[in-house]
Amino acid sequence: MNSILQAMKSDLEDKPKADACPWRPKYHFTAPSHWMNDPNGTIYFNDEYHIFYQHNPYGSNWGHMHWGHAKSKNLVHWEHLPIALAPSLDKGEKHCFSGCCVNNDGTPFILYTMIGRLIDIPGNAEQWGAVSDTSMIKWKKLKENPILSDDLHGDMEIRHWRDPYVWRDNESDVKWNCVLGGHVKGADHGSAFRYSSDDLIDWKYENILCTGIEGEGNNWECPNFFYLDGKYVLLFSPHSAVRYIIGNLENGKLIRESSGLINLSRTYYATNTIKGPNGDLILLAFLSKGGNRGWNGSLAIPRILHINNRKQITQEPIKQLESLRTSHKEWHSLRLGKHCPNISQLVFKGRDVSFELQMNLNSLEMLDKNRISLEFKKRWRKREIAFDIGKNTIKIGKDCKEVYLQKELGNNTPVRVSIFIDRNIAEIFINDIICYSHHLNLKPASLTVPTTVNLKNKGDEILINDIHVWKLKGADFDIRPFIQYIQTKINKDSDENK
Repeated sequence: MNSILQAMKSDLEDKPKADACPWRPKYHFTAPSHWMNDPNGTIYFNDEYHIFYQHNPYGSNWGHMHWGHAKSKNLVHWEHLPIALAPSLDKGEKHCFSGCCVNNDGTPFILYTMIGRLIDIPGNAEQWGAVSDTSMIKWKKLKENPILSDDLHGDMEIRHWRDPYVWRDNESDVKWNCVLGGHVKGADHGSAFRYSSDDLIDWKYENILCTGIEGEGNNWECPNFFYLDGKYVLLFSPHSAVRYIIGNLENGKLIRESSGLINLSRTYYATNTIKGPNGDLILLAFLSKGGNRGWNGSLAIPRILHINNRKQITQEPIKQLESLRTSHKEWHSLRLGKHCPNISQLVFKGRDVSFELQMNLNSLEMLDKNRISLEFKKRWRKREIAFDIGKNTIKIGKDCKEVYLQKELGNNTPVRVSIFIDRNIAEIFINDIICYSHHLNLKPASLTVPTTVNLKNKGDEILINDIHVWKLKGADFDIRPFIQYIQTKINKDSDENK
C-alpha cells in the first residue's frame, strides 16, 4: 500500500477517538488525529493560506515524522488535505523533519530536513527538496537530493543541523537565501547558518549569521529570519522559550540591537511565518502536548508581528478570530477588592469553556499591591490565571513565570489584557508585548459538568476601566478533502488490480 495512503487511513481510524476527547480545542488547529508539532512550509499561495506540520499518523506520541497539510481562506477555518511528505524508507530516510515552502515563480517548492538513522550524527541530517503543481497535493522529492549536505561546511562540523527557512529579499531577486539552525561542535551557544542559491538546487555556504550569548541556549532550532519595520529579525527555538534578536545586517551578519522572548512558556515553540496578501507578517507556532486521547499538540493563535518604538516584538491576534464571537457581556468602571461589595465577578459559566476576555486598566501602578485572577472551578478542581505585580509573576494553572511588567511595559502605560480560552488552552496577550501560552490542566472527564469562571482581586481595591467577554464558537475543520483522497486512491488501486 502507498505509504501516504496507509498513514492517512491510520489517521482516519482514530479520528472518532480524537473528536470525543472533551478537552480537544475548538478553534486551535489540530491534526485530524494523533500527534502534531512544528508548523512547516507556511505559505500564502493562490489566494489561500497553507500550513504543513510535523505529524505522526500512527500514534499520539512523537515519532514517524510526516508532513501533514491543511489550507484556509482566513487562518481560522481549515480544510484538512492529504499528507504531503512521508519518509522514503527505501532511501534510508527515517523522518521528514521541519522546513519551509516557497513560491518558485509559480512552482511550490519544499525544502526540509531529512533525518537518517540518528538525529545528531553528521551525515544523518541532510536538506532535501520536493516540488508540486499548483494544487499542492502530490509532492515529488527531487532526484538531486540532498541539495544541501555537510560537505558545504568544509572542516566545520555542525551538530543538530536542521530546519531550513528560505526567502528572497525582493520578489524580483534571482538569489535565494536560506538559514538553518544548530551549533558548531564544541561551541557553548547555538547559531544560525546562512546559505545562498540562484536556483534552489545548488547552494553555497556563506557564513554564521548569528551566534547566541549566555541564556540563549546551546542549540538553535527552527530559525526564522526576515525584514520587519526597518529592521532584521531572527527568531529561534533554543529547547526553551522562543527568543528574538532585532538588529541590522552587516557583511552578512546580524548585529543585535535588542532581544527578548516571543513567549514566556516553552509550551509555545517552533515558530514559522506567513506573509499575508496585504503584507502583514503572521506568526504561527506549536503548542506542545495537551492531549493523549487520539490527538496531541495544536497550533497557537496566529498573530501579526511588528516592532514598536522600544525595539520590542509585538504580537497582535489576527482580527479574523472575531468571527468566532457569539454572546457578549461587558462591565465598565468595575471595582474589585476585599473591601468592595463585589469581591468577585462571574465572567463565564458553561459546560464548554471557550471565550475571549479583554480588560483595560489605566496603568500598572494600580496593580502594584493587588493580585487579580481568573478562577476556574469545575466541581473539586480549581485552576487560575493570576497576575501578581508585586511578586512579578503571571500564572496559568500550575505554571508560574517571572516577568517584570514595569520594565517591559513602563509604569504609566495603559494596560490592555487579552485572554483566549479554548477548553484547556490559555493564551494571554498584555499590550501585545508580553505573551504567555500554556495549558490550564483543568481536564474534564466530560462536558456535562459546568465550569464557572470568576474574576477576583485579593488586594485592597482596583478600578478596571472596562471588561469585555465573548463566548467563542468552534472553528470549522473540514475533513472531507482528506477522506475523498483516501477513497479515490482506494478505488484507483482496486481498478488497477482487476
